[in-house]
Amino acid sequence: MDALSTLPALLLAMLKTLGGSIFASSARAAISSSATFLIVFIVVHAFGNLTALVSGDAFNRYGHKLHSLGTMLFVIEAYLFAGFAVHSAVGIYLTLKDGKLSLKRFSWTQARLALSGSVLLAFVVIHVRTFRFGPWYTTIIDGVEMRDIWRLQKEVFSSLPVVVWYIVAVVILGAHLFWGWQKTVRKPQGLGGKLPKKSQDAAVLIGNAMAVAVTAAFIVAPVYTFAQV
Repeated sequence: MDALSTLPALLLAMLKTLGGSIFASSARAAISSSATFLIVFIVVHAFGNLTALVSGDAFNRYGHKLHSLGTMLFVIEAYLFAGFAVHSAVGIYLTLKDGKLSLKRFSWTQARLALSGSVLLAFVVIHVRTFRFGPWYTTIIDGVEMRDIWRLQKEVFSSLPVVVWYIVAVVILGAHLFWGWQKTVRKPQGLGGKLPKKSQDAAVLIGNAMAVAVTAAFIVAPVYTFAQV
């Protein structure tokens, strides 16, 4: 099947997974369901960041809309944290359980998700600390006071080493998405259990295209900001 005809079935499979819970009945199902949830968040977050290319005010308005959700934002962030915690913890558990990092039976194909995931764990902690809990500057746009996240972003990405670190981390994220998506689509505990087998090859291609687009979107933000300052 081609990608266009597969897309509706793939979206339906993802909706079914999202309609369930990241707290699945087995470890392998949990890592697939949490991965699906995190992929959706990553895509939304990546393209939301592109509002910075429109203007600093547009970027601040985007951030303000999120903060205006109030309690709902807190609930979303709590569930996002739970999804990340489940994905990380289960990933570490399965890696150790399956002996994927054993020196005697080491295989890059088996260990690459765990190794790239370790780098991403450090990246996410630094990213959240820098932006979510970083300095709270304010600005006024159209008479409304809001957080000046654009000023913070310019401060952070005025440093070339920081920009390089973000680019490296995002490339690793893209690779992690490539490798993880294939497993999620193929495994019966993941999307593979909700997708017809004839649709899985096309679903993998869709995911690969998504990984490239997300990687590019995340790279554009720090590079564009560095160029501005």
